[in-house]
Amino acid sequence: MGRLYNKGPRCPDCSGFSLTGARCRRCMERISLLERGVKKCTACETVKPLAEFEGNRKMRMLRGSRCRKCHSKGQSVYYLTAKGKETKERHNRKREYSREYYRKVDRNRALVKQYGITLEEYNSMNSLQHGACAICHDRPVIKGLVVDHDHKAGDVRGLLCNSCNRGLGYFKDDPIRLIHAAKYILDAIEKAAQRDDSRGEICFQTN
Repeated sequence: MGRLYNKGPRCPDCSGFSLTGARCRRCMERISLLERGVKKCTACETVKPLAEFEGNRKMRMLRGSRCRKCHSKGQSVYYLTAKGKETKERHNRKREYSREYYRKVDRNRALVKQYGITLEEYNSMNSLQHGACAICHDRPVIKGLVVDHDHKAGDVRGLLCNSCNRGLGYFKDDPIRLIHAAKYILDAIEKAAQRDDSRGEICFQTN
């Protein structure tokens, strides 16, 4: 035979049995304490100010039943049990998933706002370049590749490492300057090689 429930009048706050259908004695005591700005802890049974209790949006009174000290002590004991450890691991996994999820959401929002591409399109470009810079072919590990785009037209040109992307910015995306810079470096290398050859000839003649 199933359990029989009393279908009489109920307290509007705690849904407990009430003869008149009004608030029960326990709720009346709690409300009288709240009007004075205090609350009774159900663990230590001490009347304390409301600031000593954790806020709880699920409760009508917007305060937890235990004070902060008792709540912290109870949580410490609970997380030492097998069920508590399982709960803590589940919360950590959920927190890590949420952190990773919102990291992707923020990254996608930033890419769409700055360059007009989604995170999926960025990952596709990264896969086509095999994770390497389109200029120096290095594979940055810490920061990853950055999006290179035309500052005038706004079109995305590819993915570069941070150094190459800054280098193009310093040269103002001017190919003539880049050609002159390459020629300058090549001439310097050639002159250095000529100096090394002349020094080698002098050493050979003295020997």
